[in-house]
Amino acid sequence: MKKKFNILCLLIILIISTSGCTSQEELLTKELEVYITNAQRSVAQLKDHIDKGLVKNTGILKMYADTVKNSETEFIELINALALDSTSRGPIYLGLADRLKTSLALSKSAPANGKLATENVAQELALISDAANPAIYNMMLTDPINVIADISNGKLPRIEALSKEASDRANGIADSETGNQLVGNPNYGNWQRRNDGTSFWAWYGMYSMFSNFGRPIYYSSWSNNRGYSYYNDYGRSHYTSPSQFKNQRATQATVKNKFQKSGKKFTSPYAKKRIGGSSTSAKPRPTKAKFSSAYKKSSSQSTTRNSSSRTSRSGRRGK
Repeated sequence: MKKKFNILCLLIILIISTSGCTSQEELLTKELEVYITNAQRSVAQLKDHIDKGLVKNTGILKMYADTVKNSETEFIELINALALDSTSRGPIYLGLADRLKTSLALSKSAPANGKLATENVAQELALISDAANPAIYNMMLTDPINVIADISNGKLPRIEALSKEASDRANGIADSETGNQLVGNPNYGNWQRRNDGTSFWAWYGMYSMFSNFGRPIYYSSWSNNRGYSYYNDYGRSHYTSPSQFKNQRATQATVKNKFQKSGKKFTSPYAKKRIGGSSTSAKPRPTKAKFSSAYKKSSSQSTTRNSSSRTSRSGRRGK
């Protein structure tokens, strides 16, 4: 009789324990669904705005591209690649769409992995939602627009930014490379390491034509002498995926370590904002996913995701 009683007690404890875990998972799932819905709606609405020409700078980008192609015929393929950002087939929009797809896949298992894993996915979804704001996306287009303006050799003015010459003077740069606004932006290329340990910027596809404008761009010199760009100075927090942030941090850590071994001082490229942007430009605000108090008293379940990978970067890594 005592044995049966003990077994019954164990079953009751097991049922209560299992019920509690299921309840938390259900609550986390319900909370996460709000972020999923918002992100899906925001990205879909952005695509609709782009396709209908309701994002102002899509029209300016197309106009700049059409104008410069007539005079700089040797760069037609490069300019066509830059002009893709005036459509929903460009790397900036596709980058958001791809991040949404990845987040939706992670959202299926996140609640089962606990509060921390769910908050990480929610944070990414919140950033995607804010990045899909047409006003912020409109500003992201100023980088490719201003690159085309520089290719035009002064025939077309930069928008929402100082001229190339004024920006270089303000930031103490002798002569910034054409296309420098896109360096560091993972939509257009990435940092790669040579056998000697140096890191250089490798352009994707047709963007590799930027190499014709000047010498290779090394992280060690770029970090100290980069010019202004909307992405690097304002949009980075919202237009970079968790995996891209991981790669950026790894590159910076490698270069910093190399500097220290050589007895040199290393300055992060994001240590301060560069001069050159318009003070009236729309800028993304720090974004942080907020879960209801129902979860705050619950003990977090284990998760394979590093908590610093996302939730800590929304505000202080915004630029």
